[in-house]
Amino acid sequence: MNAKVKAVPKTKAKAKAEPVTLLPPATAESPITYAQLDQAINALAGGNRHNVIVQPNANVELTADKPTPFGYGGSATGVRATIQNWLLFGVPIVKGKPCKTTAPRTHKGEFDRSVATILAMAKNLGHSTAKPNCLLAMLNGGYERNSKTWGVSFITLQVAPQLK
Repeated sequence: MNAKVKAVPKTKAKAKAEPVTLLPPATAESPITYAQLDQAINALAGGNRHNVIVQPNANVELTADKPTPFGYGGSATGVRATIQNWLLFGVPIVKGKPCKTTAPRTHKGEFDRSVATILAMAKNLGHSTAKPNCLLAMLNGGYERNSKTWGVSFITLQVAPQLK
């Protein structure tokens, strides 16, 4: 039974890589911690926050004045609202660079959705890159356990596909 095996023809089509979810959704009993965030970035994204992108979940009302039920209680241009808008929409790219003065909701161009860029922009507003509480709030459903939406993630972190 010496059957000849035909070679598989080579194709020039490039494989499409799918993004990988970095962390499972939070629950009220099991919120995401800073340590889990760092461990996941190290294990799945090569320790590089540039490889992690933020995607809003279906429960975010992107067209509403307050897309999430938390973080928008103060000024519409306040620190939390600004950082949360960058997390939900991305940082606007103007003339090839991230722009902190362009409102994400009205920007018609490109956006940078990487965690590294968002946290770098947020650092200029006094937000910690080591303990990014706005990022964790969006993952955990609020800033405190007594939040009505605690345990409901409003964003998903994904490892950006790396094509060769």
